[in-house]
Amino acid sequence: MDPGLALSYGVPYVHLAAFAIDVDRVRDAIEEDERPEMLALPMAWEVFLTALHLDARFDPEEDPDRTLLEELCQSLLEEGSDEPRLGQQIGFAIHELMAREFWPPHWRPLFRRWKQQGAIPELDPCWEDLRTWAGKLSQLCLDFPLDPPMLDSTREALEALAVLR
Repeated sequence: MDPGLALSYGVPYVHLAAFAIDVDRVRDAIEEDERPEMLALPMAWEVFLTALHLDARFDPEEDPDRTLLEELCQSLLEEGSDEPRLGQQIGFAIHELMAREFWPPHWRPLFRRWKQQGAIPELDPCWEDLRTWAGKLSQLCLDFPLDPPMLDSTREALEALAVLR
């Protein structure tokens, strides 16, 4: 979480960052889980779920939302750390929305330094059956025990995505 962005944008940024962090915490816990159904999840599923959340909560054409998300992307891209951080998938989720043409192409310049310009191919099945995967992955997150528990705002957002089935 970027303290400067939290100070500038308050609740919308904090809830978005918390959502991404909570989903990442579930992903990390699942990676340690040996059950076959956990191992069968598509790579980058947390990016897909975060992209759905972004698309539901933010308007890429509205100035306040666009400014927040652009600054967030710049912050994530400029940090240049090779070390993965919780919540880092927000940038990938925005890229995924733009690459799959859910969001307008004016987001492209933010990602000009990325080697991969297209969508994440491993997520094709999720996008092709969006409702099923949104429901399945959201419910997985809701059912997965986290300590400390996910924030109420994350739980509410996941509950909204879970009913897409």
